[in-house]
Amino acid sequence: MSQKQFHQELEKGLPNSRYLLTASDAFLLYDAVNDIRRVFGGEDPFAVEVFDLGFPEDCPPLSEVVGILRTVPFFASRKTAVIRNLQKLSKKDASEIEDYLLSPSPSTVLIMLHEGAVPKMLDSAVLKNVKAISLSIPDRDIPAWLRERARAKGVDLTPRAVDYLISSVGTDLGLLHAELDKVQHAGVGGKVDTDTIAEVVYAGAEFGAFDLIKALDAGDLRKIFRRYESVKRTADPTMILGALNWHYAKRGRPGASVMPLLHEADISIKSSHQHVIENLLYRLVRNC
Repeated sequence: MSQKQFHQELEKGLPNSRYLLTASDAFLLYDAVNDIRRVFGGEDPFAVEVFDLGFPEDCPPLSEVVGILRTVPFFASRKTAVIRNLQKLSKKDASEIEDYLLSPSPSTVLIMLHEGAVPKMLDSAVLKNVKAISLSIPDRDIPAWLRERARAKGVDLTPRAVDYLISSVGTDLGLLHAELDKVQHAGVGGKVDTDTIAEVVYAGAEFGAFDLIKALDAGDLRKIFRRYESVKRTADPTMILGALNWHYAKRGRPGASVMPLLHEADISIKSSHQHVIENLLYRLVRNC
């Protein structure tokens, strides 16, 4: 199950009436909705109905959503509906979806999007009737994904440029996509190497994350913090942590002293702690 299979299903017009798309990175689910709208929406922004459980104030009750799914479309032989953020589904509402999945409308194709692995709130016996596709991309495949996305924008990234971009931004696919947009909007096209990427990603900055990592490898605290002061103007803590994760993962199996530090920093960033990256850099030098 993969991105390739999803696009094959799109090309066939989503022949199944029930789909479950899962991904560990929310950007891939966002991107899937864009693909669905591109294929089935045409010029009509309402051709694909999207119900987002992440915003309950804007989403009808599940009983109403199921009623809409069962309504026969007026202007087409089949309608397309998307339920986003299935992981927000309450236990109370799970039975509504399960009843529909057991007896779906033949005039509706339903695509459910779930951030994470297969949803546990739905009965596994019910999900056997649903075509499940995992869109997640392993870290080892991110360089190929990035080059393919870049080519679609008319940009041919060299292997060094790909490595530089991931080392600078990290492995968050949404952030990488945003950097490709910056490259495109800068009017850059054709073959692109590290110099061009550095100019776009860290425009106006004295140093980038790549320079920070080089200083970190050298173990020079003075250089590390000088470069960090420059990097933090254009990169948030999540980007910097992602770049550090990528760097240590590229070395092979990270040392036992490194992984706990990176994991602890990730938790601290998500908990809105202060000076997380500064503390991490100091501890990486002392422990590596």
